[in-house]
Amino acid sequence: MQNFPSSSSQVLIEPTKIIQKRNGYSGVYIHFPFCIQKCSYCDFYSIGSGKTRSEAEKNIFQTYKDELDFRLHNNTLWNTYTYDTIFFGGGTPSRMDLSSLADFINYLKLRLALSEDFEMTLEANPEDVTKDNVKAWKQLGFTRINMGYQSSKPEHLQYVGRFYDPKQYKQAPQILADSGISETGYDLIYGFPGQKKEEFLKDIDLLLSYKPTHLSMYSLTLEKGTEYSRQVREGKKLQPEEELQIEILESLPQIMHANGYEWYEVSNYCLPGHRSRHNLRYWMMEPYLAIGPGAHGFDGQHRYGNARNLETYTKNPILAKLEPIDYKIELFLSLFRIFAAIQIDSFLGDLNSSFYRIVDQKLKSWSAKDLASYENGIFQWKPQAVYYLDNYILELSEAIEEESSKVKV
Repeated sequence: MQNFPSSSSQVLIEPTKIIQKRNGYSGVYIHFPFCIQKCSYCDFYSIGSGKTRSEAEKNIFQTYKDELDFRLHNNTLWNTYTYDTIFFGGGTPSRMDLSSLADFINYLKLRLALSEDFEMTLEANPEDVTKDNVKAWKQLGFTRINMGYQSSKPEHLQYVGRFYDPKQYKQAPQILADSGISETGYDLIYGFPGQKKEEFLKDIDLLLSYKPTHLSMYSLTLEKGTEYSRQVREGKKLQPEEELQIEILESLPQIMHANGYEWYEVSNYCLPGHRSRHNLRYWMMEPYLAIGPGAHGFDGQHRYGNARNLETYTKNPILAKLEPIDYKIELFLSLFRIFAAIQIDSFLGDLNSSFYRIVDQKLKSWSAKDLASYENGIFQWKPQAVYYLDNYILELSEAIEEESSKVKV
């Protein structure tokens, strides 16, 4: 395993802005579950419905409105926030009917207190990134388009059941680059069975040539309940290439830094000043109003999850119950996925002295082991921490949980 030199660690992840706790803001996530076909590795709720739009794909927008109205009426917290991000995810929201999408965006503007500079993101697949579509998306006010590219190799895409249109995979990145939309990004996956490191590095070079503001790079994983997981268990498919994933994980910080990108979350890189504001809110434990089947929301005090079934959701989109959370434990499970600098004191201000002491001691111990820097209340991971990050976060959350049980007693 590569040893990152201490002298270069800070340079690799030098932030453009320190992460601080914010109050009074929320975002909206809209889940559109429809796809041409469902990828076998995907554990999000999605429906493979072919190339032709179904009636259900148009009808779902009225159900979105019904759910939104209910949540705003029955939970006063949602009416206290300023909304500065809107995120359409899926599924494949880039296949949304444009007139239905425009109508729903207008409805959001009428019902929510939006900030003047709100970020609006659309997840897109290459088959939908056409000149006409990107022109329409820009006119609708989208400020960020994130393309699920995953790999340039059709054999890897087809191995995990992903739809592949060779013409669109070739021309979509240039269309997106020429769109005039201010924020453009790509998702890549590494660790496909049989994949070579050089192949993945070529994919990075290819996408960087289009000058995106954001890149998300994920290792292929076996998620419980997915078709790919079942196929591996039955011996029909091979497991992801774990050694390759470690090699790539070691290489990414230097590669991306050399190209001018900031490493701000485990799997996410951006040009300075171009972090995904919506995704950051998840890791900072900020509220987000979630709409759609299979969507999960957080009102700042409780979580809820909608039915992972289109028919059930359509009949009654408000079945989800609010579940209270242990804010302290959940905060640290998410916050320490961030690799940018964090103003820890701003997040710990509401904790009592015993919890503050536990967190402070743990961060100092990580700093002493050269896993992080921690000075004047500013915390930042160093690259070598990524290898066992889940273990470090678990250590802290278990200590917090133990302290919580003492306080309750």
